[in-house]
Amino acid sequence: MNLVRYFLILVFGFILSGCGDSNSGTEPETVTFTINGTVQDANGAIAQATVSITNFSQLTATTTSSGNFMITNVPAGTHEVVVMKEYFGKFVEKHLTVLVNADVNLNTVTLSQPSSLSFVNTGLNRDYNLIQLT
Repeated sequence: MNLVRYFLILVFGFILSGCGDSNSGTEPETVTFTINGTVQDANGAIAQATVSITNFSQLTATTTSSGNFMITNVPAGTHEVVVMKEYFGKFVEKHLTVLVNADVNLNTVTLSQPSSLSFVNTGLNRDYNLIQLT
């Protein structure tokens, strides 16, 4: 009788040891998505433009010679996307929503060039001029 009792206690102990809130050691995988598109001006593709998701400092891409970009590892949610290139305008999308199970294609983002570029002589030293963009 004692042997049966010890056996039942042992089996019951094994069953209880499997019941609990302990994590199995693996964390759930974070699901991320991709934002892509093309950057251009009136004359065509803009290479080396910077595309950033401003609320995530590590999420940045640079456009290719064809103006294409791809930002990976973007979590679902609402983000601000900034596209810029020196001497060009700036594009800001303040409320870009990335849905679960959906990558985002911004299609074509068009930056504008300054309407004129002129040199301003400061009169202090002829070798140093300011570039004024208007």
